[in-house]
Amino acid sequence: MRRKMVLPVKKALACRQGRWLALAMVWMLAGCAIESTTMQELEENPAATESTPPKTLDPSPEESPIPCPQEISAEIETVILAQSASFALRDYETAYSYSSESFQAAVSLDLFERLISRNYEMLLYFEEAVFGACELAATGTTAAVFVEVRSSFQAPVIMEYELVSEKNAWKVFAVTNPVPGVPNA
Repeated sequence: MRRKMVLPVKKALACRQGRWLALAMVWMLAGCAIESTTMQELEENPAATESTPPKTLDPSPEESPIPCPQEISAEIETVILAQSASFALRDYETAYSYSSESFQAAVSLDLFERLISRNYEMLLYFEEAVFGACELAATGTTAAVFVEVRSSFQAPVIMEYELVSEKNAWKVFAVTNPVPGVPNA
């Protein structure tokens, strides 16, 4: 299933005073200049991701993930859109404050800002996101979703978001860009 979610940046700018709750992203890999693809192409050719085994946050990778219930998918999409709006507003502190506890323990706010500014500049010009299917780990505490991020800065880029449930809220644990084995547009 593919859903397009558009965030009007002008509206986001008007909401700067805290209306946008955002989650921080963990930026594990620097962006690489490789060919790209769209979410539609990814869904039409699922073998494109088979060359790299999926990462897992669960201790028992033999348990297959299940599709996220609609409620969880909606929460995760809201988190990612809100986080993206924070980057478009250059509000690194807000974005950082919503990252997972393990991320905050490992990465300072200063380093977080430098990672985003230097390696993920496309997020500073975020316009919209197209969400792929969300998968929930059997434990129900981690989830993953492919997101096609579109910006005014460059061609769409596929990112894999991994989220963890902490204190009844979804937190971004890791983001992989580019997704290994998936060319980006």
